[in-house]
Amino acid sequence: MQVTSKRFFSGIVLLFGCLISLCGQEFQAKKIELPSSKLVNLYRIDDGVYRSEQPEKNDFKALEAYGITEVLNLRNRHNDTDEALGTSLVLHRQKMKAHRVNEDQLIKALRVIHQRRGPIVIHCHHGSDRTGAVCAMYRIVFQGVSKEEAIREMKDGGFGFHRIYKNIVRTIRNADVERIHRKVLQE
Repeated sequence: MQVTSKRFFSGIVLLFGCLISLCGQEFQAKKIELPSSKLVNLYRIDDGVYRSEQPEKNDFKALEAYGITEVLNLRNRHNDTDEALGTSLVLHRQKMKAHRVNEDQLIKALRVIHQRRGPIVIHCHHGSDRTGAVCAMYRIVFQGVSKEEAIREMKDGGFGFHRIYKNIVRTIRNADVERIHRKVLQE
């Protein structure tokens, strides 16, 4: 009986270790480099969800050639119409200001991501603050990552987060995840 308990306990420890290892890999953004693209802040968040800085005309073509079919622009004063001309990319826009990111804007952005028909890239100007907020909430709401882990990735993941935007961190920490998830799925 004692040997069986030790084997069972060892099996549980091994399984738990594997799960931790898998989770660490699953929730780590992967840097993507595209030929004929100048994008330097392009990362894969998961299958079908990418993040980036503002793409230029050639970048939109490279993204489309890579398999991206939709774009979510978070910029307040800039749309992608001119740059994406000549592609078949579906363009979405949720205006945000980095110093005023709020739950309602995050819900609308997450809804676009949730309802996408194919791979999507999310971007703002630098691909760091507004994009970071949306990606952090995506991780929390749809991937089950803790708020603190998502915030850590947003701030320290190499995306260029500007630490002056403490409001973004506060918004994520105070977010009602259950409510956000329900609202995203409503429409």
